[in-house]
Amino acid sequence: MPTIASILKQQAAHPQIPVAFVGLPGAGKTAQIEDWCEKNSKVCVKILASTMDTTDVAGIIVSTAEKRVVKVDGELTIQTVGKGSAEQLSPKWSTYLENGGVLFLDELNCAMKEVQDTLLSLIHSRHFPNGDRLHPQVQIVAAMNDSVQCNNYVLSPAMRNRFAWYTVQPSMKQWLHWASKQLSEEFNVFLFRAVGGGLKFSTDADFMDETQLLFCTPRSLWNCIEWSNKDVKQFLTNMNNFLPKPVSIIFKAVDKEAIADRSNAVFNRLRAEIQNVQDFDEILEKADSDV
Repeated sequence: MPTIASILKQQAAHPQIPVAFVGLPGAGKTAQIEDWCEKNSKVCVKILASTMDTTDVAGIIVSTAEKRVVKVDGELTIQTVGKGSAEQLSPKWSTYLENGGVLFLDELNCAMKEVQDTLLSLIHSRHFPNGDRLHPQVQIVAAMNDSVQCNNYVLSPAMRNRFAWYTVQPSMKQWLHWASKQLSEEFNVFLFRAVGGGLKFSTDADFMDETQLLFCTPRSLWNCIEWSNKDVKQFLTNMNNFLPKPVSIIFKAVDKEAIADRSNAVFNRLRAEIQNVQDFDEILEKADSDV
């Protein structure tokens, strides 16, 4: 399966073709797009489409008439000198893309219809209402959750027809490959054992289950690691705030044989991360009772 990075690299050779990535919340769409831009020295202008209005896309109309402050009957007032005129200015964010880059439209299918219609003109013609044009090397990239996850907000057929579409379904293997470069050996051993024992990302069904309040996604798992300051002991404590039944899954995954005799070298390395043996055994006993 092609990665977001590989797709963006291909798009860079054909920037006139917009691409869109669709996937579950927390799948890492936004993070991977921004990471690719940073690594490739691409200016990235991120626009949260769900919060935009039409002026954020089309720009605003301003008066060019000369104005001056004068005193009338003892009070200061602003007067227009001459007939004057008006002009439409492109949005300020467009100036950041004067030499190319990535226009990143996040949560595109949650944008209001009026905003989608305005964006459609920009995506199709690559120019603003006042005639200003996007630089030829600007890549237009969109990201969104699927329509079910967005309360059935959808894009118009005309908008959908403008993009090349890719579904983002991150595997735990891909995520571990990425995370392993940023974590200690002990932490990596811990995570690989956990995945081998059943730790996995939440599915579509999990997200549609109203009784589920916690989800395991690339975002939530990494947030938990970051919040734990990349410390295994603290990670164990914090996981309950992010993932469903995490302690049970983690300790069940470490190694049944190691749990039984407490002599496994890997198990002992993990055990050393815990503050003391007594706390470790108490957590382990609770995990066994929860399984």
